[in-house]
Order: sequence, then structure tokens, then C-alpha cells
Amino acid sequence: MSTSKKLKIACVQLRARDVEERRESLREALDGIREASGFGAQMVVLPEAVFPGYVLDRWAEDPHSPDESRRALESFRESAIENGVYLAVGLALHKNGRWINGAVLIDTDGDIILEEGKRFLWHFDDRWFEKCHSYDLADTPWGKIGLLICADARNPEVLRNLSRKGADLVLDLANLTSSGKDADSLSNQQVKFMLPVRAFENGVWIAMANKSGMENRSVVYCGRSGIYDPSGRSVAALGSKDPGVLVEEIDLSNRPNMVPLKEGICAPLIEKKKPHFQGEAAVVMVSLAQLDWDSLAVLNRVKSFVRQAWLQRADLLVLSPLPDSDEMEPLAIELLLDLSRSYENMWIVFARENGPKGPISWSIKNGQVCHVFLGSHGHGLGDAVPVVRTDIGAWGILIGEDGYVPEISRIQAIEGAEMLVWFAPDGPMTEHLARSRAAENRLFMVAAASASIGGSLIASPDGAILSQAFVGEDQMISALCPLCLSREKSVVPGTDVLLDRSPEDNIFRSR
Repeated sequence: MSTSKKLKIACVQLRARDVEERRESLREALDGIREASGFGAQMVVLPEAVFPGYVLDRWAEDPHSPDESRRALESFRESAIENGVYLAVGLALHKNGRWINGAVLIDTDGDIILEEGKRFLWHFDDRWFEKCHSYDLADTPWGKIGLLICADARNPEVLRNLSRKGADLVLDLANLTSSGKDADSLSNQQVKFMLPVRAFENGVWIAMANKSGMENRSVVYCGRSGIYDPSGRSVAALGSKDPGVLVEEIDLSNRPNMVPLKEGICAPLIEKKKPHFQGEAAVVMVSLAQLDWDSLAVLNRVKSFVRQAWLQRADLLVLSPLPDSDEMEPLAIELLLDLSRSYENMWIVFARENGPKGPISWSIKNGQVCHVFLGSHGHGLGDAVPVVRTDIGAWGILIGEDGYVPEISRIQAIEGAEMLVWFAPDGPMTEHLARSRAAENRLFMVAAASASIGGSLIASPDGAILSQAFVGEDQMISALCPLCLSREKSVVPGTDVLLDRSPEDNIFRSR
């Protein structure tokens, strides 16, 4: 067995077809495998539901369909042998009298070395597919490989289970949907920010194969099959409109470490729990003051921002994190307490990432420090996941590397947070991480960075940017946040980001 960690991998983007065209779909998939092999690919990734298609409808009830599925699978096994490739393909599999939205990894001998089913069912999946609960890995010459099926990547807990078992590479067999008037410019939340975040937070490579075109004149796919490295960078991608084959050599030699997780905080993740919200949902005006606390002169700018927030009727003002300065911290606290006495009934929240006690945040109102929390991850000393409950709603506090750990914001969502306030470190991926944390938990996100890094933002529960600051500018931004949107956890009919998670599968349950 080869010990090289360099792998030439191909993502085959297929044209979407209706179930009635399933034989053509199969032929095109086999042609794509041959084309990828001709480019020297050692591993080939095909999309979700290559056979017979995604919208099964009455085909799922046909008594001949299980045999059709088995014959298609045999064709893929033969193709792996003929082309000398490892092959990952998605297809409907009939198991114990039920259909699963399946994915298989086949080796060069035609043996199925890994078989999985979709764990996070999407929209109308459950009309014919059974939910699955397996998180196995396959040993290959290049490392350990896991499989995702499309919406699995929306749920951070799914890939987290695979990465904590040691996955080096995750193959994502997808049918990512979209809409728009221009087929050349279609995209999807997973492509825009979720897949880069999944790679980054888990330190793994991700190869995603998608379809392009339209199925059943109603389900449109966005294409954009691509490969993401463990830093979250997109190293190669196809367009949205046409089929194609993407081939890239990747190196699985060095898997970076994830931010260590304090497992003692993870009890809420292994419980089936519906978030409890207090009172009626508020409509909150949020302002964010982006600035660099680089000198004492900045204190006058802080005074101006606090007044501007009050003038603009802000209910909550969040400031960029304080610097690593023992001199600035007491001055900032004294100033903001004094200002909050003058500008009543406005919450002011600020934090320091590198203080004597590690990351720490303060929430003040009307001249009183109401809440103080320590960050829990990176070099944080806190041993709890903070949720601030106030008269205008509940928000979770993230400081520094807390935002890199998906379990923290997921627990805060479970505990009833309607908004996340993240004091972002001067590092990569802030925008992608902020948008993903918002969308995967369906709540508002306020991400405050320093002005020198810039890009501070307020995002909606679907990850859309409501307001964003310039890079390199001291600036205040604002957005109106109706928190009732954070209480609706259905992202599409049939899929609830919290109630449809599978806490019984969480890897911490067995520890």
C-alpha cells in the first residue's frame, strides 16, 4: 500500500435529470468517471442521488425499484474496477424495506468500503427516505475518509462526529439547491460560507460534488462543485451552470489541530431539548462600533459612538474588543459606565480577549455592570457557556476562539439565545464563521472585529449580512433585529435546525 498522502481527486458535476431519465443519468455518471480517470484521478466523487434522481416520488413505491437500484450500484462497482479509481457515489439504497438517501465509497477492487445514509434530512426527504445514524470512516492509502450527504453539512454536529473520529478527508455528495434568473450566477449558503467553515473548524479537507440544472421543473441546483482545504480556502471550483469534471491534487500529510473543546460543557448537546424563550420576542435596534483601542485618544471616539447609538435609538451597542492593555481596561470600564448613566436604557457590551483572567466580557446598563463572563475556549478560563438574559432578549457571548468552536453557539441556541455577540479575534474566516453560526442555529449574529481587520457585521438568522463595516475604518453600523425570527428554527418545511438534530448520535454521549 502506498504511503504517499498526495491524492489526485476529481469532483464530477452532473446535469440534473428527472427520475424518468434515470438511465441517461447513469450513462452520464459512468462517462464522467471515465473522463476523470483519463485526467489521472485516483478518487472520483459524484453527487447525491445520482440514481435514480432526488425527487423519487412514485418510483419509490414501484416494486421493481429496489432491483434497479442494486443494478445501478453494480454498474458503479464495475466502473471503479475498470477505471482503477476509488469512487464515491450517491444513490437511493433499499435497506430493510425502506429507502435511504445513500452514499457509498468503492475501492479499486469494486468493494464497498464505506456506506452511509443522510443524517440531516432536508425539506421533503422524509417522504421517501429514512433518517440514518452512522458515522463510520474508511481507511485508505491516503488517510481516513468520511462521507456527507448534502444537508448533513448544514448541521455542524455531523461533520464534527467524523472529525473527532479522525477523518482526514470528507467527501460531500450534494444536491445543493438555489434559485435566480441567471443560471451562471447561482449559489447556495453552503458554498458561500458553510463548507469553508466546516473545513476550517474541523481541520479537514472537503471535496464536494453537486449537480447543475433543474429537476422536475422545480428543483434547481447551483453546481459549484469544489474542494476546500483545512484552512477553509476554496482551492478549486466549477461554475454553476454546466456539467464538468474538476481535478485537483491535494496533500493530506498534515492535518491541523482543532481548537480544544472543554467537554464538560457539552451536556446540552446529548439531550433532545427545545429552546425555551422568555416573554414576547422583542424588536431590537443593534449598533456595533468598530474601532481600534490603540491610544487614549480613542476614548473621545468612544464617547461619540455611544452618543450616536443613543441618537439612532439603539437598544444594544456592541464595541470592538479591547486591546491587550492593562491600562486601557479600567479606563474603558469607567468611561462606559459613566456614559451609560447619561444615555439610559441602552445596553453596552464590550470585551477583552487577552486580559489577566483571559477573555472576559461586560454587559452594562444605566451605570451598572449587570453581567461579567469569562471566555471558555482558546486561553479562556470560563467553564460555562454564557447566555445573557435581559429585558430586550437573550444573547450568547463568544470571545475570541469561542467562535471557532461550533459547540458553543449550538449550546447557546439550545439554551434560548436569540442573538450571538462575538468579539472576533484578529484571524481568518470571521465573516464566514459569523454567517455560518447565524444560519446553522437560526439566530442573529453581531460580530465585532477591530478596525484594522474590519468587516464587522450584523447577520440575520439565514446568514445574510444586514450591515457591515469597512476595512480599516472606525465606523458604527446598525440593524433592526426582530428576534421573533430567531425563535423560528425551521429553515425549510420539514427541517428544524435544533429539533431535527440527533443528540443520540453525538460523540460525547459515549464518553
